[in-house]
Amino acid sequence: MWQSDVPENPFALTTRGVILGRAVYVSPYRHFSDIVSQGRMREAHFKFLRMISSYPFYPTGQSAHIAFAMTITGGVLPKLIRDVGRTDRWCADNYLDFENISSMPYHTHVPDFEGIEQLKHEIQNDWYQTALKAYCERRWYVLDTDRVGLGNHRMQQGDVIAKLVGLSVPCVPRPLGNGEGYQFIGEAYCYGEMDGLAKRVSRDVDISAKRSLQKIVIM
Repeated sequence: MWQSDVPENPFALTTRGVILGRAVYVSPYRHFSDIVSQGRMREAHFKFLRMISSYPFYPTGQSAHIAFAMTITGGVLPKLIRDVGRTDRWCADNYLDFENISSMPYHTHVPDFEGIEQLKHEIQNDWYQTALKAYCERRWYVLDTDRVGLGNHRMQQGDVIAKLVGLSVPCVPRPLGNGEGYQFIGEAYCYGEMDGLAKRVSRDVDISAKRSLQKIVIM
């Protein structure tokens, strides 16, 4: 711990971290079933693409389409899709149709599923169950840095997504009105940013790297 990091408030937790961005949009839907029940998946997909200035790319260089498709499943490519040799690109190209497949007659021909058509219902169900597990008591969000992810269901517009020293995943701190710290809201998923920070910063780390980690006070 830096000497300057000793908090004046004995009930505050002071650490270091990186702010990934501030939420400019937070979905009103806290369960995946709320999104797909009325065909809102396509609406959500294109809403994200319209909001980011880096389109068609994501800030980390990947496709923005892949970023959103993988966010819905919490970064997990469903097992059956992996087993048949398909990738996150294939998932991004097809997932908007998955919610429609369950209502089709079993033997309906789906061109995009050429070669694995007999598995289309199983793939749809695997994807649905994966997304249902990932998107539970969460809300998808967009940051002012064009990043996308899933945050705690209590997340609001204006909250930030941060990576803190000692945490293995990003989290949602809410800036306090007095500007003197943050309220901890919960954990978060942020596409392309799931590498946590080390539990402690070594004395051997270059001083410039240490300075890149800002002081964050959790009240």
